[in-house]
Amino acid sequence: MRGARDSGKSGAGSHVLTERAADLIAIIDSQGHLRYVNPSVTRILGYARDELLGRTLQDLAHPEDVDTLRAALEQARTHPGIGPRWECRFRHEDGSYRRLEATSSNLLDDPRVGGIVLDARDVTARSQLEDQLRQIQKREAVGQLTAGIAHDFNNILSIIMANADLIAEAIPVDRPNARKDLDELKSAARSGAEMIKKLLGFTRQADVVPTLLDLRQIAADLAGLLERLLPAGIRIEVTATEQVGLVRVDPTSVEQILFNLATNARDAMPDGGTLRIEVRQVTFDEAFCAGHPGSRPGDFVCVAVTDTGTGMDEATLGRVFDPFFTTKPAGKGTGLGMAMIYGLVKQYQGYVEVVSALGEGTTVRVHFPQVQAERRARSTRFSIRMLRPGTETVLFVEDNESVQRAGTKALEKFGYTVLAAWDGEEALATFERHEAEIDLVITDVELPKIDGPELYAELKRRGKDVRFVFSSGYASEEVRKNLEMADDVFFVHKPWTMEELVRTVREALDDRP
Repeated sequence: MRGARDSGKSGAGSHVLTERAADLIAIIDSQGHLRYVNPSVTRILGYARDELLGRTLQDLAHPEDVDTLRAALEQARTHPGIGPRWECRFRHEDGSYRRLEATSSNLLDDPRVGGIVLDARDVTARSQLEDQLRQIQKREAVGQLTAGIAHDFNNILSIIMANADLIAEAIPVDRPNARKDLDELKSAARSGAEMIKKLLGFTRQADVVPTLLDLRQIAADLAGLLERLLPAGIRIEVTATEQVGLVRVDPTSVEQILFNLATNARDAMPDGGTLRIEVRQVTFDEAFCAGHPGSRPGDFVCVAVTDTGTGMDEATLGRVFDPFFTTKPAGKGTGLGMAMIYGLVKQYQGYVEVVSALGEGTTVRVHFPQVQAERRARSTRFSIRMLRPGTETVLFVEDNESVQRAGTKALEKFGYTVLAAWDGEEALATFERHEAEIDLVITDVELPKIDGPELYAELKRRGKDVRFVFSSGYASEEVRKNLEMADDVFFVHKPWTMEELVRTVREALDDRP
C-alpha cells in the first residue's frame, strides 16, 4: 500500500484488501493529514474519496470529541503497534454525525506505509440501541424504587382515609366545623392518592380496571372536550381507519394519556397550529422490533397525536421519558407527564414512540395490543346492595398493623366478624382452624413468608372453596393477569376508603353462585 495522494487508487498486495474492506481504512501522515481512504468512506460518511485527501480528521470530528481524537492519535504517534480501541463521532456529508469505533496502528517507520493506519467501523446503530437500553434500565430502576415508596404511602393513606370515615360517622351533626376539618383531611388524602397513582403509572404497576374499548370512540369523545379547553388558535383533527380492533385498557388511563399529550402539544404551539389525533391498526414484525427496543411482535391499535409546534432537538428527545425532566419554566410542569405515559402504556404491554425535530413538530404514537378474545364480564347487578350490613366471617390478612386495625373496625361496624392474620403462613393456620366459619379472605398481595397469590393458590390446591379479595396499591403485570382470570377473585385498590372496602366485600360475597 502506497501513501501517494492518488485517492487511494494505486497500490498492490494488501492494498486490494483495504479497497474491498467493509470498515473505513485510512492512512494519516505525521502531521495528521489524510493520505489515503478506502471506498467504504463514501458508504459510511457520504464523502467522495478525493474530498477528504489532505484534510485532517479534526475537521470531521464532533466538537465534543476532538480531545478524544487528539489523545488517540497522540497515543498512536508515541506507541508503535496497534493501539487501544476508541470511539468518536464524525460528521457525515449530510450534516449528521456517525459514531465510529476505531483502532490506530503506528506504521510511520514502515517505508511501505509511512503513516498511522486507522481502521474504523460504523457503530451508530449499535450505540443508539445501547443508549435506548440504558434509558430503559434507568427507568426500570427508578420505577422499582418508586413502587416500593408508593406501597408504603398507600398503606399510610389507607389508614388515614379509613379512620377519617370512622371518625366522620362519630361526629355529631351539630359540629359543622369539625366535619369541615375532616373533609379537608380526606380531600388531602385523596390528592395524595392521585399523586401515588401517577407515580405508579410511571412504574408500570398502578392498579387499574381494564375494559374493552374502541379507541376511535375515546378519541372522538375527547376531541369535543379539547375543543373547549384548548386555545381557539389550535385546530383539532381526528381521523380513524374503518378496521380497528378493540383493546383492553383502563379508560381513565387512555383519557389521561391523550389529555397529557394534548397539553404538551398546546404548550408547543403558543401561536396556534393543528393538533391531529389518528387511530389506526398496525402490526409489528420481528424486523421492526429488532430496531425498536421495548416493542414486541403482534397486532396493535395505534393512537398518534401530532402537533405542528416547535419540536424537540436530539438531546431533549433522548430524555423525553425521564422522570422529572421538563423543558417548561419552574412551576409550569412536574416532568412526570411523559414518564407516566411510558409507564401506563408499558403496563398494558404496549409501546410508545416519539418522533420530533426542531421546527417540525412532534408525533407521539401510543400502541395498545389488540384484544384477541373477550373474557366474560363480571356482573354488577349487586351494586345496589353493596353497603348493606353483613353477618359473614372474614379472614383479614395484612402485615401492616394500622391498616389491619382500620379495616377490621370498618368491617365490624357493618356487622362482619373479622379474624386477623399477619402473613400467609398464619393465614393458612387460621383458615384450617376456622374453615367452617370463614366466608371470605381479604389479603394484601405483598406479604411476608407466603404472599397473597401464593396463599390463594395453596388454598385452591387443597380444594378450599372461598372467595378472595386482594388489597393492593400495585401488583406486577403477571400477578394481575393470572388473578384476573379467576372468577372468585376481586380487588380493592389501596388506598381504600371504608366504603370501598365494605362495598367490595359485599360484592364478592353476593357474587357466589
